Amino acid sequence: MRPLDTAFDGVFICGGAHYPKLISEAIAQGSGAAARACSILSRDEIETGGITSVVDEEVCIGCGLCDLCQFNALEIREKPQGRKAYINPVACKGCGCCQAACPVGAIRELNFTSRQIEAMIRESFNAEEAQEA
Repeated sequence: MRPLDTAFDGVFICGGAHYPKLISEAIAQGSGAAARACSILSRDEIETGGITSVVDEEVCIGCGLCDLCQFNALEIREKPQGRKAYINPVACKGCGCCQAACPVGAIRELNFTSRQIEAMIRESFNAEEAQEA
């Protein structure tokens, strides 16, 4: 990991946020973080990862149990049909935490059905059993 980068895309740490340091070092890091941010902001388009979660609003009951996203990609919005979950596709990293928390199965990974994920999990256990034998 680079000194200015964090695990979150577009979030940079500099200056005293790392540790106590000399002002000259903090200024240099601040300049570096600003340059990194400018390189993102100057783009006309930003490409994100292909795996994100999506909400089926017809199934969503708006309970809010899914609102535990560590990337702050999920919010509950008021709609004419009532409260519904909304996932910001730019912020979503496709971790699946919201999908696992949804009690009615209204959230799924884009391009991955629950059956596909369950099949991958079953197969990984089969592979472990084969290695142990």
